[in-house]
Amino acid sequence: MIADNCDSKTRKIIGSFNCIKFFSTKNLFIANSRNVGFSLSSGNIISFIDGDCIPLQNWIKEIDKIPKDVDIVFGKRIAPKMPFYDFREIKYQQRSGKYSEKNKRIFDKNNYREMYLISGQNMAMRRKFLSKIMFDSTFNKKGCEDVDIQWRAIELGYKILFNPQMIVFHYHPHSLIDHFKKAIKYGGGERQLEHRNPKILENTWYRAYAPSLLKAVSSLKPKILVTEIVDFVGRMIGRLKS
Repeated sequence: MIADNCDSKTRKIIGSFNCIKFFSTKNLFIANSRNVGFSLSSGNIISFIDGDCIPLQNWIKEIDKIPKDVDIVFGKRIAPKMPFYDFREIKYQQRSGKYSEKNKRIFDKNNYREMYLISGQNMAMRRKFLSKIMFDSTFNKKGCEDVDIQWRAIELGYKILFNPQMIVFHYHPHSLIDHFKKAIKYGGGERQLEHRNPKILENTWYRAYAPSLLKAVSSLKPKILVTEIVDFVGRMIGRLKS
């Protein structure tokens, strides 16, 4: 476990589990922390999960089902106490209209435009792949390092599997203010992604934002609508600041 800038309470909780290898770091941020975790790991498949996630009991078994010709597998996130986030997950996974979140699917150069964005909170990679393509530390304070490695993998001819049975429960910020701050950070990461790879514009946020807001309005649920607006405004501010 890599714990970046953790407090004494966190260290105490982690220390109570003898089976966990714990490494405390300072100001490495997300991309560098993932790289350090990889360098300290062993095994042929390296799995990643974030501190605000809880995996389903069969999580490792589902990861172990990765086909031999696939180098990356990612799964589904569920926000158990925040149903309006589940709404966003379904939106992203079904926006192409060509596959369901219930089906496994392999993506490569031939069908990348239909791909759901990979999630760093729930993904695994083969060691031989990650040793060649590390996470980009320039995304450290912005996030989107997971999407960046996804697109670099596709460009280099690697295959990516979406497995909907590989599930984690993701506990998002519980206040709109915290969500707004995170959206600003992600907006900056998205802007950096688009400068690096214009193809992302064809496949991701611009195609998802408008339909998302329309669905939020049609849902007649104020919480969903407000959350979508806060998310949209925060990401736009993050883009402008980058």
